[in-house]
Amino acid sequence: MGILILIGVVVAIFVGIGISQDEKVQRDKRAGITTYREPVRMSGPVIPLKPRVRRGSVEWCRQESKLVKGYKEYAGKTPVTNKGASKLEWFITDWGKKSIPSPAEQLIINELGKYKIRWEREVSFTALPTANKGHYRFDFYLLDYSTILEYDSEIWHKSEEAKGHDKIKDKFCKAYNIQMIRYTKADYYKMHFRIEELMNTLKVKLR
Repeated sequence: MGILILIGVVVAIFVGIGISQDEKVQRDKRAGITTYREPVRMSGPVIPLKPRVRRGSVEWCRQESKLVKGYKEYAGKTPVTNKGASKLEWFITDWGKKSIPSPAEQLIINELGKYKIRWEREVSFTALPTANKGHYRFDFYLLDYSTILEYDSEIWHKSEEAKGHDKIKDKFCKAYNIQMIRYTKADYYKMHFRIEELMNTLKVKLR
């Protein structure tokens, strides 16, 4: 009997709370207090959601207006010495522009800045998509010389997956007659001489 009485008291308390809460809402509405909001009822045709697009892909860049620059900005300026590479569509996303270069990449940036040469960082090619609908990125692209520079750090390039990606990049460059130059930690403290040798080979002058 005592248990039934206790249950009745608990039920009464919760009902009272519900009633008091409802009364408070009604009182606030009459007083003009906007603590209560009527549920919004949508009307009109249902707009289908856009299919999800992988961040960094060309389609994502077009939808989000994140395409910073691409091959079209250099139309007519691509050297005719490499007809294969001149047909490639390349692009850079805002991610590539905002990303902080590694210490090794910064060394390369500093050295390239000494020469009269056009280059871009974190460049992707529409002809080289990844399996998950993104695009592979290359560290540096020397626009007028169909040359790509990659720095293979031990941290990011020691896994089998990373090595597989590097092979895909190498194969792509070979197919389009693009010169691929890879630097490693052995070149870190010699980067000045490595870039100087490359610029001499390409016959690029100092600024």
